[in-house]
Amino acid sequence: MEVDEGQSQRILGMKRVIAVLVVTFWASVVPATQDVPTHAPVWPERAFESELDGKGVVLELSGDPRRYRSFQIPVFGDGPNAAEHAQRLLDRAGQTAFEVDAASVRAEGANSLVFRAPPADWMRDGENGERTLLFVSLQPEPYAIERTWMAYEPATTDDIDGLAIIVPGTFGYPPELYEKWSDDLRSRGWSVLRLLSQPSRFTERISVRIDGDGREQGRGFAERADDRTAECAFAVEHGARFIEQLDNRLVDKPRAILGFSGGAILAPGVVAREPDRYQTVILVAGGANAASISIDSTFMARFIRSVSFEFAGDDQAADRAAFEAGYLEHATLDGFHAAASFDQNTRVLVVDGTVDRAVPFVSSQLMVDRLRAAGIEPDRRSYPVNHVMLFMALNESLQQINDWIDDPNSTELALPPGEEARARP
Repeated sequence: MEVDEGQSQRILGMKRVIAVLVVTFWASVVPATQDVPTHAPVWPERAFESELDGKGVVLELSGDPRRYRSFQIPVFGDGPNAAEHAQRLLDRAGQTAFEVDAASVRAEGANSLVFRAPPADWMRDGENGERTLLFVSLQPEPYAIERTWMAYEPATTDDIDGLAIIVPGTFGYPPELYEKWSDDLRSRGWSVLRLLSQPSRFTERISVRIDGDGREQGRGFAERADDRTAECAFAVEHGARFIEQLDNRLVDKPRAILGFSGGAILAPGVVAREPDRYQTVILVAGGANAASISIDSTFMARFIRSVSFEFAGDDQAADRAAFEAGYLEHATLDGFHAAASFDQNTRVLVVDGTVDRAVPFVSSQLMVDRLRAAGIEPDRRSYPVNHVMLFMALNESLQQINDWIDDPNSTELALPPGEEARARP
C-alpha cells in the first residue's frame, strides 16, 4: 500500500505525540531520583542486643541442609517451632529474659517462609562437613521471632581462598541452581554460606493503601523494607562470624557475595553492613528502589504476593510519585543508598535481562547508576531475555562467573557480550 507524503507526516506526528505522552506519564510516576540525597545506613534494633552481644543468635541444627524443605505459612497459620527457637535465644540472653514466655513470642505470619527438618529416616549429616545453621532474632516488645535458615558448606580443597555468600531468589528458588553453584565454588577453594531463602518474614504479607498521603505511606513502607533488608544483613554477619569460629583460616580472607533476584535486591544492604569485608559482589537480576520494583513486578502480583498496593486517590500517578519519593527519602538500606557504602576496591558484576519484568530492567539500570555515582564502575552483561530465560542460562554461565570471582585482577569476562543496556517497551 502506498502512503503519500502528507500521510507519512501525520503518522510521524502521531508517533511524536505518543512518545511525549509516554515520557510525560513515566515522569509523573517515577520520582526524580537525582534529587534524593544519599543516606548512611540506619540499622533497626533487635531485642536483648547487649545481652547477646549482637542482633541475634546462630543455632546449629541437625541434619544435612539440602534435605530441609520449605513451608509457606498459610493465612491464619503460624510458623512451626517458633517457641522452641525463641526459648533457645532467651536462654542465651540470660537473666534479663527469664520473665519472657517463649510461647508468647509472635511467630511468623501468612506468606512467610520457614523450613522443616527432614523425616527421621532422612536425618543424616552432610557428607563433606556441611552444617545447617539458623539465625534467630526477636523484634523488640511486643516480641516477634524471625528466622533465617542457612547452609555452611566448607571448601572441599586443602587450601581456602575465602568465604562466598549466596543469597538466593525469593523463596530460595530454584534451589538446585544454588547448590550447584556452591559445589563449584567449594571445588575452587571457597567455603560457602548459603541462605536457603531470605529471612522468614521477607515475604510476610502486607497491604499498602495510598489515598492522598503517598509520601507518608512511602516512609512507612521504607521502614518495613529496611527492616527486612537488615535482617538478611544480620543473618549473614552472624553466620559468617560463626563460620570463622569454626575455621579461623577465614578470618582475614576475602568475601564474595552472590545475590540473585530477590537476593540481589538485598545484597547491597548486606554489603553495607560490613563493606570492608567484600572483595566481590555479583548481582543477578537485581535492582534499586524496591518500592518501584514491588509495584511493577509481574512476579509480585502472580507468585510472591508479599505486598499488595491500592492507589485509591483521584490522582494515582501523583500518589505513586509521592509514595516512591517518601520511600527513597527513608529507605537507607535500599541499594539506591547502600551503593554509597561499598568499598572503593570492591569489584561488582551486574547480570540482567533487558525484557525482565519480574525485576524490571529499569531498576537494574538505576542500581548501576548509583554504583557509578559512588565511584564504582561495575562490569555488566545485559541480555535481551526475561527473568526466567536469564535464570535458565545461568547453569551454563556459572563457571565463567566463578572464574571471574577467582581472579581479582581479571578485567575481562568470558561471558558473551550483552547488548547495549537499554530498557525495552
